Amino acid sequence: MVAVATDSSSTPSNEKPRRARRTRMTGAERRQQLLEIGRTLFAAKGFEGTSVEEIAARAGVSKPVVYEHFGGKEGLYAVVVDREMRRLLDMVTSSLTAAAIRVSCASRPPSPSWTTSRSTRTASASWSATPPSPSRRVPSPR
Repeated sequence: MVAVATDSSSTPSNEKPRRARRTRMTGAERRQQLLEIGRTLFAAKGFEGTSVEEIAARAGVSKPVVYEHFGGKEGLYAVVVDREMRRLLDMVTSSLTAAAIRVSCASRPPSPSWTTSRSTRTASASWSATPPSPSRRVPSPR
């Protein structure tokens, strides 16, 4: 948002406080602001219920600023939907990856415990080097 500071230290009590100069947003900051406002309005009112005038008013800018950044309501909506789809895809991918790791860890046999006993070491080493029995293999599709 545009920051507006007032300077009341130098104004007498009977005068209105003077407004300091506005600080301008960078193009990237303004674009991000418009995206957040557009996302909120599209979620609340839908595409048809949202207007460029309302987006601009909420951002405190004129309509041409919205058109300059996105080409119109359709362009803004496309970027909002693209970002939300990417966010959803990232969430699903990370959830599936985490689930695959949990399944992989759960199905892995425990590590052989190496003790000082020679017979235990030999048994553990032969156990880990033995291929699975044919009865435990998954049949290949025909």
